[in-house]
Amino acid sequence: NLEVNSLQTFAIPGSIFLSILSGFLYPFPLALFLVCLVERHREHLINYIIFLRITPFLPNWFINITSPVINVPLKVFFIGTFLGVAPPSFVAIKAGTTLYQLTTAGEAVSWNSVFVLMILALLSILPAIFQKKLKQKFE
Repeated sequence: NLEVNSLQTFAIPGSIFLSILSGFLYPFPLALFLVCLVERHREHLINYIIFLRITPFLPNWFINITSPVINVPLKVFFIGTFLGVAPPSFVAIKAGTTLYQLTTAGEAVSWNSVFVLMILALLSILPAIFQKKLKQKFE
């Protein structure tokens, strides 16, 4: 929370808008956690955008609204969105193709597809998790 307060003290607008928007959308403890998480891990924004686009934790409209507010660079936003939207789109297209061939909709999304999405989500967040450990090891 110190980083958020520092940003607000020096009149950097992203943190206050993110705080207000998060407080409106989520319960207080979750909003506070999200605000602190973003400000603490700015160097891994592309990994987080890819992770959030692949997983259903936050809706895409929320990511679209908050990215410019917290000053996510356009290049990071574009690449993260492109890479993060592709896997779920692949699953949805595959489900549509399968629906065309099926008589019931219950078999459209397979466990294999869900497993592939989970692996891709984990791979997208690994650099953020292990960077600190690798940095300490090589210092």
